[in-house]
Amino acid sequence: MKRKELIDAIEQAAKETGYAFHTGAPERMQGSLRIYPAAWLMPIKLTKTKGRNEGSIRYRGELCLLQLANDPDERETQWSEMEKAAFQIADILRKNNAVLSCEIIKCTPEESARTTHGAISLLTTFDAEMLFCLN
Repeated sequence: MKRKELIDAIEQAAKETGYAFHTGAPERMQGSLRIYPAAWLMPIKLTKTKGRNEGSIRYRGELCLLQLANDPDERETQWSEMEKAAFQIADILRKNNAVLSCEIIKCTPEESARTTHGAISLLTTFDAEMLFCLN
């Protein structure tokens, strides 16, 4: 119902934060990324609705932020930078008129190779709530 509007808002927020934006299944990530830092949005899930013909709708999303890995001693610094970017993206979403709320559930640093470029990542799980009207 509102998924395209939410995805467009996330794309705009990621770009404002300096991240190249991509979306799709996580399996496609490895062969698709060319520009870093990058934000990869997994398919969002509708998790809750309130109301029948109008009300609120909640989506859960996973946004993977990626940067090329620097020196291994600097990974914590890079993850801190990506955490800050995740909160900036959520803040931009909160200011969007279509989004009622955006709450970060967790941020998980990852060293595993999601790409062949040696990128490290931060997987951010969030809930976003929006209004809907079927009429």
